[in-house]
Amino acid sequence: MKLLTACLPVLQIRNHKCKFASYNLPAAERVGPMKRVIVGIGLVMFALSAAPPSVAAQDGAGLAGIHAWVKAAGKTCMADHFHDGQGTGSTKAQAQAAAVRAWADFTAWEYGGRWARWQLSASKSESCTGSVGNISCNVSSRPCTH
Repeated sequence: MKLLTACLPVLQIRNHKCKFASYNLPAAERVGPMKRVIVGIGLVMFALSAAPPSVAAQDGAGLAGIHAWVKAAGKTCMADHFHDGQGTGSTKAQAQAAAVRAWADFTAWEYGGRWARWQLSASKSESCTGSVGNISCNVSSRPCTH
């Protein structure tokens, strides 16, 4: 079965009518639209994984570049962007530690480990409520790095 130029290259003449050529191909030679999509997605993912990391990813800044920074006391801090953490525990110390861990975990996820040190953060605040055995604490501060 030959393709004729009167039809589009993907079409074939049969009984003087154009029909899709893939219907006449053996199953092993057919490439459906879903396979094309999957191969295309795979190629895009490969290309992205082969690309060099961004400057922010290289220096551990993550998304920190989307916020304004200020330098003070030998460290660099977010100018006006705060992160919060919440934790619970049976004592105030346990609840505070859990809140600080939550703050650090989220900050590390968003900006990288260098920004996730509570001790370096600025404008800290914390509040706790509850009674012994069931304490809840909230912390807030601006992430900083050296």
